[in-house]
Amino acid sequence: MRVALVTSCFSPMVGGIERLVQDMAAEIAKSDDVLVVTRKDQRPSAPVRYAHTGLEGLVSCQTVQEVAETGCRLRQRLSDFGPDIVLFCDALPLVHAEAIAGIAPTAAIVHGNDLTSPWALWPEDPRPAIEAGLKSCGMACVLSSHVGRLVSGVAPHLRVQQIPAGCDRSRFF
Repeated sequence: MRVALVTSCFSPMVGGIERLVQDMAAEIAKSDDVLVVTRKDQRPSAPVRYAHTGLEGLVSCQTVQEVAETGCRLRQRLSDFGPDIVLFCDALPLVHAEAIAGIAPTAAIVHGNDLTSPWALWPEDPRPAIEAGLKSCGMACVLSSHVGRLVSGVAPHLRVQQIPAGCDRSRFF
């Protein structure tokens, strides 16, 4: 299987989403081909067994033209890889879902601020494009029932799976 992970949250940034994506990519790469697409300034923190591409403008475009050009670059990179599934590991890159339509089935992991106050530099409010991208997915994974309700409000047809929340007590306590 060929799995593409698209995210704006990756190393060298430090956080839960960043760790989740790196761990998920490493685990999937044990048995399948993986491509991780991130922002241009992001990269794996150590040698990895998966492919990585940094994409300029993934979540920071100044003009509508830049949005279209970034969508075309993402489509080309994913087409070259030939994924069986594309997983948006946070909702911000979903603004490009229309540009990659038809390449492979899509799913998304949605976090709290992804829908209410997205952290994206965009020429206009990114929420309508994020919501449209979410509606095109076949499934969404959420980290809380609150986010699950937000997702269901945006895309009532979407299958929503809640990932149990928790803290790695051995790491933080």
